[in-house]
Amino acid sequence: MRATPLSPLETPMPTPLDRASRIVSDVRSGEALTAILFASSLFVGLFAYYVLKTVREPLILATGGAEVKTYATAIQAVVLMGLVPAYGTLARRLDRRTLVLGAQLLFLLSVEGFALLAHLRLPYLGIVFYVWLGVYVLTSVAQLWALANDVYPESQGMRLFPLVALGAPLGSAAGALFASRLFTGSGAISELMHASAVLLLLQLGLLWLVFRRPEAARQAPPLDGPGGFGLVWKSEYLRWVALLVVILNLVNTTGEFLLSRAVLDEAANALSDAIARGTTIEDPRAFRESFIRGAYGDFYFVVNAASVLVQAFLASRLVRHLGMRGVLFALPLVAFATYGLASLGLPFVLFRALKITENATDYSIQNTGKALLWLPTSRDEKYKAKQVVDAYFMRFGDVLSAVLVFVAATWLALDPRVLAVANAAFSVLALFVAWRVSDGHRRVARTSA
Repeated sequence: MRATPLSPLETPMPTPLDRASRIVSDVRSGEALTAILFASSLFVGLFAYYVLKTVREPLILATGGAEVKTYATAIQAVVLMGLVPAYGTLARRLDRRTLVLGAQLLFLLSVEGFALLAHLRLPYLGIVFYVWLGVYVLTSVAQLWALANDVYPESQGMRLFPLVALGAPLGSAAGALFASRLFTGSGAISELMHASAVLLLLQLGLLWLVFRRPEAARQAPPLDGPGGFGLVWKSEYLRWVALLVVILNLVNTTGEFLLSRAVLDEAANALSDAIARGTTIEDPRAFRESFIRGAYGDFYFVVNAASVLVQAFLASRLVRHLGMRGVLFALPLVAFATYGLASLGLPFVLFRALKITENATDYSIQNTGKALLWLPTSRDEKYKAKQVVDAYFMRFGDVLSAVLVFVAATWLALDPRVLAVANAAFSVLALFVAWRVSDGHRRVARTSA
């Protein structure tokens, strides 16, 4: 049961933290601290992820190329087919505190294991690490949002989730800047992994503090009922949500392939220019790795700096004035503009700017919308079905992207602009599905109320 709200005479006075948080969202008396703990956990987790993501790019691009990167993303979907049901089994046996904190500890130990393997320069580590990192970020973020959906009732979550979500772009921007500016040289990869392990330890502490707060301290028994896949198939609303996630991730992953191709071309041009100027390049592979790491670090920083501004000053106001439909329409509209223009053929600097706009919208407004979609659902759906949708179905979109890339770029050797045209078409389809999802959300919210 939810805690009984205080009467007006019992309502505490707003703290300075409550008042400061109102810049971002509609925060009422006594609500800010727990919401900021959630936001801080997202901040630290995404900080660690973007540090590791900056490690991931040179590991896989310098050894396998953009095509292998896309195919490795598809492998994640196969891995998740086994991991998602296993997570549901654990959710039926463990209380939510043990489930969340135990998974966090496992992620921490995994990072230290990869740091050791990177130090030993294990062959094909880039592919294995790429698969693990995708599984980690999808599972950990989905789990944190499931907990937030479980702690807050719908009316409170609609007000506070824009504040909670602010931690994600802040952490992402800080992580990208940290990785690209403070670490260089041959030992950077292992050092970055050790730094990420320290951050995951800090996140474990923040989650422990969340469970100490009154909102989350109540006992919540293990979950009964069907598994996550069964819950998705049973609900028409969740089927539309899953389809929207598939389409949007198909568009995003195909766009990431186009960006990777462009970055690799830029790295090759930079190496050629350096040689033409008479610069001595002792290790061309290290030169390319350094260039790619710097390019992606700068890209992620700009994306997430823009995401912070959008999340802080636009997301909550969009929710308040346009509702779910306005929030869910934002990314498909931006993606349609991005790839519609890219299909005309653009220089790298302009395509990069468009991709920054698309990703910034995805990481702010779209992420807030995805979190809000689960507020009126059951506890079983929040934990088990959300893992299926946010992990498996997201990666299923990557599988479709891998097939599209293989057919267009590898088999038929088509111009990359064909993929941009396909992305523009899928963006139109995403608009229709977003309309169905927003209608379904309204119906489920009425039923839940």
